[in-house]
Amino acid sequence: MRGKKVQIVKIENWDGAYNLQYGTTTNDAVQHAQNGGALVGWNPATTTACPASAWNVEYIGNSYELSQLTDEHITALSALQAAYNTKAYLANIEEGTGLGQYSNVDAAAISNALTGATTILNGSLATQATTSVADITAATEAVNALAPTLNMPTEGKYYRIKGAGEDALPGYYITGNENPDGGRIACAADADASTIFYYNDGKLLAYEKGHYIALNASNWKFGDESVASTITFAESPRVAGAYTILSTDRYLHYTSTDYFTELGTTVQIDRCSEDIHTNHDWYLEEVTELPVAITAAGYATFYAPVDVTYDGIDGIEAYYTKGEVKEEKYLQLVDFEGTIPAKDGAILKGNEGTYYLTISSGAEKKAENKLTGTIATTIISKVDANSYYVLGLNNNTVGLYNPINGANEDEFTNTGHKAYMLIEGAAQTIGYSLGFDWGGTTGIENIEDAVEENATKAIYDITGRQIKAITVPGIYIINGKKTFVK
Repeated sequence: MRGKKVQIVKIENWDGAYNLQYGTTTNDAVQHAQNGGALVGWNPATTTACPASAWNVEYIGNSYELSQLTDEHITALSALQAAYNTKAYLANIEEGTGLGQYSNVDAAAISNALTGATTILNGSLATQATTSVADITAATEAVNALAPTLNMPTEGKYYRIKGAGEDALPGYYITGNENPDGGRIACAADADASTIFYYNDGKLLAYEKGHYIALNASNWKFGDESVASTITFAESPRVAGAYTILSTDRYLHYTSTDYFTELGTTVQIDRCSEDIHTNHDWYLEEVTELPVAITAAGYATFYAPVDVTYDGIDGIEAYYTKGEVKEEKYLQLVDFEGTIPAKDGAILKGNEGTYYLTISSGAEKKAENKLTGTIATTIISKVDANSYYVLGLNNNTVGLYNPINGANEDEFTNTGHKAYMLIEGAAQTIGYSLGFDWGGTTGIENIEDAVEENATKAIYDITGRQIKAITVPGIYIINGKKTFVK
């Protein structure tokens, strides 16, 4: 527009989160306008880092054309434009009962209202001048009346939270991993175990790490339940199927794209007191499988507030214990037989790797199970530790052992969604190796007897591979029957 006389313009694409900015005649950094200052220009070289310095200028008519509109027309058209701007995204909504879908959807009303508004707003000034103020007001009321309901997340379920901002960070997930900067919550590209959150009692708990999302004086971080923030989900006013996340008076949003450049696959989370960013918009994805990693030793523990099934998953079995001990050494374990009930601690045995347990329902809790756990990471003091037994190794033998066991440590940390055994009043130095000889398995006193008795029978290990002879203790399938060999 250099050398041209500007008659009437309008400015679009200003992100209200930023102050109006102006640049000098050189390529110096853009400066914030002060109160009473004037917007004198913009610096295109800075538009990537400072979106507020990017402007779209559109000619909308000269003073003669504009004079055809009365003040009442201008006021009514302004109200219609504002209403349309807040409801235009409804053209892309999806009706249904799932996350990101809407109920109370009147598709015809949405189409008619939005079409009627755009017909008036996109008309020429002459056409707008001949449209009655009453008709413009009626169109505004039709748009404002549109009120489909976005389905909200259900407490007691697991979710992933993914950025929905069209220009900022689509597809990146909030992660429970600590950010390299020293604690601020971050986003990451991959939907792994660290991006799963349990939503309950208005709080969000990181599945893998066992800590809660918490709002402190300056930003969002993680903490224990005592500092956990109460989270409110609401419908985004900008993106169809997206949510805003609010705690008290602060919205959760991504930081500027500068962090994307600096941190690569990690983007920080910040807070804002007003809902004015596309960076405030998030998609929610329900999680239907919970990952659990079995170590090289062949074991893991698991605890969750939901039923999970491992039936049909090759390579793992799950057990609980009634706390009964055989020969004052072996903690006898009982097979869950395919499903681990909610709030029942479990010991998993199998091949090394990550397995995905399917969230289910209808399982009956094992009242006699002595294994319990917590979904949050819990610190146990040495004073209380003599009644806790966690999975571990002692002299290369896998078992449940006291985590301190006379050592100098003052406390131990039990990670969230992990099980432990709680026996009040137990001696501090006692530990138990695991005996898989309970609830349908057959105990055989020694390897030699087992080999001799089954010399002519087919023998398979727990993975289903046929073997010629039993050389180490464990669970075997002998003549079609699960047998524990000592």
